[in-house]
Amino acid sequence: MQRDFYGRNLSDRQLDLVTIEVIPPELQKGEPKLYRTKWWDYRHMHPMRATYLFASEYERAYRRVIQKRLESSKARKLRVFRTPDPMREASVKAIGLWKGRRLADEYGIRYDFYCRIALDASEYLDWEYLARPEDLTNSALTTRVLLAWLEINEATIQLPEDPIYRGRGEARSYYQDEWEEALCKQIARRKNPQHALDYHLNTTGLLSESTVRRFFGDELTDRVLGTKISKH
Repeated sequence: MQRDFYGRNLSDRQLDLVTIEVIPPELQKGEPKLYRTKWWDYRHMHPMRATYLFASEYERAYRRVIQKRLESSKARKLRVFRTPDPMREASVKAIGLWKGRRLADEYGIRYDFYCRIALDASEYLDWEYLARPEDLTNSALTTRVLLAWLEINEATIQLPEDPIYRGRGEARSYYQDEWEEALCKQIARRKNPQHALDYHLNTTGLLSESTVRRFFGDELTDRVLGTKISKH
């Protein structure tokens, strides 16, 4: 992720210390499993760095909803967190961010999407207060988040932003191999896979020819490589 956020530049050792200090041991269990389910852009991130990113997306989503209620100048001055470090908030809030991030990871949902839909849902449900960090695992919100995520994935293929998914040769990573396999499975379910294959093989660079040949065979791959389809 290229966007700046608090915690982005902390070392893994510093992140470990924050985790030990703030998160109860029982809530630290199970992280290795989440590396196989979380959204692609976060799979190489330390869990606490990912939590800081999640907190940043929560703050952006909160301000977005507040802007509908207040003048823009007032919304910009609003303090969502008391300090720059959201892990120094009250324990219930810091742990709420950790739990919310883990739930997003479990379902493979992007953090910006998760927080935006959760905040919008609390507004739609006319809660007295917008969803707080400790509310981000509330079933009334998470059900709406999950349904919205399933719906958007049915309509369009969601793509990672991290450049590691465009590596070639020695620059290829384990995560890229996993991603290309998942992308091919999504494309195979589409009504006209040739268009999506052309787009991701010839335009986005998110698929390699070798993966496409292995998954779809030589005939379709040769056809895609020999065409210039302008639409996805």
